[in-house]
Amino acid sequence: MVVYPPGAAPADGTRIARLDTAETRDSILAMMLAYEVLGEPIQRRSVEKSLAFLLKARVSPGTNIGAALWQPVYGGNAVAVDQLAEFPAGVDSLASRYSMQAMLSAWVVLGDDQRLAACEAASKSLNDLIKGDDGFWHRRFSFKGASLDPPPKAPSNIGETVAPLPTDPGLALTSQTIATARELGREKFRERLNANFTPKQHLAQVICGLTDDPMSLDFPAVMEEAQDYLKRHEKQFQAIEGASPDDLAGKVKRLWALYLRAKLESRVGI
Repeated sequence: MVVYPPGAAPADGTRIARLDTAETRDSILAMMLAYEVLGEPIQRRSVEKSLAFLLKARVSPGTNIGAALWQPVYGGNAVAVDQLAEFPAGVDSLASRYSMQAMLSAWVVLGDDQRLAACEAASKSLNDLIKGDDGFWHRRFSFKGASLDPPPKAPSNIGETVAPLPTDPGLALTSQTIATARELGREKFRERLNANFTPKQHLAQVICGLTDDPMSLDFPAVMEEAQDYLKRHEKQFQAIEGASPDDLAGKVKRLWALYLRAKLESRVGI
């Protein structure tokens, strides 16, 4: 829980849990990793409590539009906070993606098919929401199924470049991972995952900011997959080029990109 707006005194602000940033997801993953390493029951209870919060916070399954998805902010009782102008009532697709990733990671590490089912329901609902509007990803949707995002700015001068439509590069991979998880089942999914990195390593990568795709299986196993992988992660591999960054975060990301490139060369020869 945080006080909103940032910097406000507790008595003057509103205590909220934000699902539209990575912090809630990453906090759940960090506690899950702590449990996997240390095995303290209190750590698992903390994870279970957080997951129960996410399940309770979902838009009602009986709702025609946005069922099983998430709004951006909630109070401590998992009731959506909708009196803040910055967070209009409605579905937040980024909050939904983060919540699906937390649920999927918990299914991989701790089990419980209810969590995978929640991911599947949310993924389908979000896909239906996008298709039911204009077919493009939008950050926020009303409960009538319409985008709440401002329309893209039209060019004012001849020859002016049109700004690309916003998108969420992590959504397609998350949806694909959920579908693969159902197809393989938990044990086979974990076997496939372990071929590249263990579940604990996946958790650590996200917590450290090296990736935004927990539990994905997108690392290439054969040459035919390598070019698509390089294209999807083009920005990440650009860190290899040029001089080494001066800041620690930049150095770590460059080393990680070098490691992935070496692993890719070793596996598929590219």
